[in-house]
Amino acid sequence: MARTLAILLGLLTVGVVATDARGRGTEHADALAPIVGRSATLAPFQHVRFCLRYPADCQPSSAQNARIELNPQTIELIRRVNNNVNQAIAPRDKNYERNLKDGWTIAPSAGDCNDYAVTKRHMLLKNGLHQALCCFR
Repeated sequence: MARTLAILLGLLTVGVVATDARGRGTEHADALAPIVGRSATLAPFQHVRFCLRYPADCQPSSAQNARIELNPQTIELIRRVNNNVNQAIAPRDKNYERNLKDGWTIAPSAGDCNDYAVTKRHMLLKNGLHQALCCFR
């Protein structure tokens, strides 16, 4: 069964590579090749501005490579932070000029997706989850 599924997925992938959205053949079938990192890159400009404004939220931690156990208490904390932030921040359309001027903000009264994300991360850090927010067990 797993082998059949792998073959079907492979055939579907070949079909995607072989034609574009209008059904014409693609000239560069290798366009979907994996991205390979060749050198260091700069952080997004707004992230740099965020770290200048909120340095405590950007400090490396000794727990940076630690894993967070995904237990009932952790799940409840994540749900509570998610709900509280979603209720506290009114959605605001992303406005390029405002975003350049204001940058990413923790706990604004209204904000865009970046403001939600950094506020949730800030609250999780404040409640004991360390910089290893990417690495759940």
